[in-house]
Amino acid sequence: MNVTTVPELLARSVHEHGQRVALERYSGPGAPRDPVTFSALAAQVEERRRQLPPSPGPVALLLDNGPEWAISFLAIVSDGRPAVLVDSDLRLPEVIPQLVHSEAVAVVTDADRASELRPEWLQHAAGRPPPEVLTAGQRWMERPHPPGMLGPAAPAAILYTSGSTGSPKGVVLSHQALVNGGMRCVDSVDLKPRDATLALVPFSHVTGPVSVFLCALAAGARLVFLDSLKPPTILAALREAEITVLVGPPTLYEPFARRIAEKMDALPPPARAVAEAMRGMVSLIGRISASAGASLAWKLFSEVHQELGPRLVSLMSSGAPMRPETHQSLTLLGFDVRQGYGLSESGGVVTLERGRHTGRPGQCGPAMPGSEIRISEPDPEGIGEIWIKSDQNMQGYLRDPARTAEALVEGWLRTGDLGRLEQGGRLRVRGRQKDVIVTGAGEKVYPEDLEAHFATVPGLGEICVLGVPASDGGQAVALVATPAQPSDGAVAALEAQLEKRNAELASDRRATRIVVRTQELPRTTARQVQRHRLAEEMAHG
Repeated sequence: MNVTTVPELLARSVHEHGQRVALERYSGPGAPRDPVTFSALAAQVEERRRQLPPSPGPVALLLDNGPEWAISFLAIVSDGRPAVLVDSDLRLPEVIPQLVHSEAVAVVTDADRASELRPEWLQHAAGRPPPEVLTAGQRWMERPHPPGMLGPAAPAAILYTSGSTGSPKGVVLSHQALVNGGMRCVDSVDLKPRDATLALVPFSHVTGPVSVFLCALAAGARLVFLDSLKPPTILAALREAEITVLVGPPTLYEPFARRIAEKMDALPPPARAVAEAMRGMVSLIGRISASAGASLAWKLFSEVHQELGPRLVSLMSSGAPMRPETHQSLTLLGFDVRQGYGLSESGGVVTLERGRHTGRPGQCGPAMPGSEIRISEPDPEGIGEIWIKSDQNMQGYLRDPARTAEALVEGWLRTGDLGRLEQGGRLRVRGRQKDVIVTGAGEKVYPEDLEAHFATVPGLGEICVLGVPASDGGQAVALVATPAQPSDGAVAALEAQLEKRNAELASDRRATRIVVRTQELPRTTARQVQRHRLAEEMAHG
C-alpha cells in the first residue's frame, strides 16, 4: 500500500494491527491503562472528525500529551486541514499571536484553558469571525461533512518555532513530509509491533508528532502517555508498561547516567574496582562486536536494567548533542544509544545510525534515505553551515515569503547550525552559527566543545558557555553554571572546581568570567538554553 498521507498511514496500521493496542495511559502502579486498539482509534478519529466545524481552515491543538491529543490531531488532518500544534507550556499571551497568525477557525483545548481562552481570543481576533473553542474530553456537536481535499502536498501541520532567537515562525509541513519522517524512523530505529515507547517529548515540537507518535503508528507499536513526568513516575512506567524504546533530548538521559555514576561512587573500593573491570571488559568486546558487548553488559549489569526497565533497549536522542560521557556510560551498560539530527524545518530527524548498537559518541549518524547533507563553505577543519535537501523539508514559513526565501535555497534548507561530515558521511554538529565565539584575534571557539570539557566537573548541574563583549572589540569566553544539589557551600565548591578545570585550557579558550548561580538556566519550552537571555543578564549584571 503506497502511503502518502497521514489518514492512509492510519488506515494501513488498522489493516495490519487492528486489534493491537495503539495508545494507553499510565497513571501509576495498578491504575487502569484505558488501552485503545488501532481499530478503536480509527473509529474515534472519524467520530471526532465529524464533530469539527465544517468551515475550512486550520484547527489549533492546545493540549498536553495524551490520547485526546492523538485522536484530535488525526481527526483534524483527516478532515483535510492542517493542525496548528501549539505548545501547552506557553503562557496565554504567547499563545494568542500564534492562534491569530495561523487564522485557526477553532482550537481544541482542555477545560481550564478553554475558560481563559475565550475572552482573550475574541479580544485579539477583531475583524475576523470568532473562532470556536472545543473542549477536549467532552462530546461536541455532530456536524457531518465530507473531508476536504487530501493529498501528499496538502499542509498537515503548522509548528511554531520556540522563538528563542527572535519572533516565532510558523513552519508548514505537508502530509508527505510527516509520513516520510515517521516511516523512516521506523526503519532506522528498527521499531517493531512488539515494541512500546513513552510520549515524553512535547507533541508541539516536531520530534513528538513525527519521531514518536507517527513512528509508533507506522510500526504498529504501543504508545504510552504519562499523567506525570516526575522521575519516579517515569521509572515506574519504564518497568510496568514494559517500555523498549525511548526518544527524547539529552537532558532526559543525564539523570540516568548521573544515577549510575552515583551508585558506582558509593561502592566500596573493592566492589568499585570490580565494576570498573566489568565496564572495561564490555568496552573491549564492544570494539570487536557492538552487539556482543551489549549482550555481555546486560548480563553483568542486570540489576541496573531491572531498575530502569527490564525491556528497555534503545535510547534515541535528538535536539542538542548528547555529552560523550553520557553516551559512553549508557553504552557500557548495554543500551543502544543513538543521536539523531533534525529540526522543525526539516520535518524532524534526517540523520541517524541505522540498526541497533551502531551509535557513536558525538556523532549524529549519516543522512537517512530521502535526505542529503551538505556542508556549506567549510573552513580548513571541514566545519561549515549544515544544509539539508530532503522530501521532509518544510514547504515554507506561513505567510512569510522573505524568511522562506532566506531559509530555502534551490531545494536546500539552510539550518544555521555548524557541523562537519566525518567517516561514512556521519554528521558531527558543532553548534549554532550565531553562538560561535570569535575572539579579538579572530580565533573561533565553539561553546559545545568547552561545555564538554567542563561536563565531568564534580557537583555540576547545568552549564552554558557563551561569548561576551571584550575590550579588544572581539568576544571573551564566559561560563554560567548551576550546582547539581544546591546547598550551603555548593556554589563556592563548584566555582573552585570550575576554575581548576578552566586552568587546563589554552589561554585563548579559557573562560575570563565564571558565574555560578542556584537559579536554573533560562530555557525554551524545547529545553534549549537561551544563550541570548544569559548574555543580556550578564551585560546588565
